[in-house]
Amino acid sequence: MKLAIVVPVKSPRRAKHRLAPVLTEPDRERLAATMARDVFQVVAGLWDYGRFVISDDPEVLEEGRRFGLDPLIDRVSQGQSAAVQQGFAAAWERGYTAALTIFCSRRIATGWEPTACG
Repeated sequence: MKLAIVVPVKSPRRAKHRLAPVLTEPDRERLAATMARDVFQVVAGLWDYGRFVISDDPEVLEEGRRFGLDPLIDRVSQGQSAAVQQGFAAAWERGYTAALTIFCSRRIATGWEPTACG
């Protein structure tokens, strides 16, 4: 099995709107960017797998690239499911036989190993 990890990331400028009652717009943007960076850092260490970030935000793609993820431009910008579909399609085109998604919208546990998942 040749596994690809796909990380879909919404632009931090458009993320975390449901937190508007408790966080300012700049705080929400910082939170979203920090959460994405945390996920990039964990995924960067998974060298045995293909690692992709997909977004319509050039800054997000560049940040992912700095962590060693292959950037994919979200060409349809129709939400998370569409981004994941595009990421999986790119993985299949590049010869990967399996793919999983790691979302930036929730905290990720460190020490996680994809091979430990049944």
